[in-house]
Amino acid sequence: MAAKNHKVVTLKVIEAPLRDVMSDIARFHKQYRTFDGVLLRAGRVVVIKVGNNTARVVARGPAGVMNDEISLDSATRDKLKISAGSSQAFEIRKANLVDEFRWAWDATDAMPRVAARLGATSVILGVVGLILGIISLCK
Repeated sequence: MAAKNHKVVTLKVIEAPLRDVMSDIARFHKQYRTFDGVLLRAGRVVVIKVGNNTARVVARGPAGVMNDEISLDSATRDKLKISAGSSQAFEIRKANLVDEFRWAWDATDAMPRVAARLGATSVILGVVGLILGIISLCK
């Protein structure tokens, strides 16, 4: 049997509590974070998709969210083009390394966004330095 790394589930969208606003957090029941029988820890990045719209978010536990609900802030709802109070079919899957980087690169919160961009700049400058070092040794 093939590994199942995603779920499609219909959930009612509710507004995120104030503590989760501008932090790309999705709160939903842990049964939707279980893939191949293994629970994905809270705080891990997941990819959620509604129709053709995709958002990368940090998965957290319920904290007042019912089993058939998902709590999303307005920025995430805008990315998914959905509104609070509606019921939607969500595809939820584990994020890979590229998804985690893309989450950080486009994060609503400035801290992970700046860190990702500084990290990418550092890698690029490191590669340029390596190339220049190799060129200087070849002369």
